[in-house]
Amino acid sequence: MEAAQVAPDSPLVHIDVVAEVLGVSSRTVRRMADAGEIPHYRVRGQAKFDLAEVLAVLRVGAQS
Repeated sequence: MEAAQVAPDSPLVHIDVVAEVLGVSSRTVRRMADAGEIPHYRVRGQAKFDLAEVLAVLRVGAQS
């Protein structure tokens, strides 16, 4: 997945937050991000996520 633009008013969250919302481990979230299944951003070497984007991508994938 190509790098996307971050909306200035869209807060980026830590991998643990995404994992908790999705009900999976942070390791699973990292694998999904590395595989390009969910969008993520690198901030000083750490993966950060726009939770709204992640949920939107997963909803679209679930409908396919």
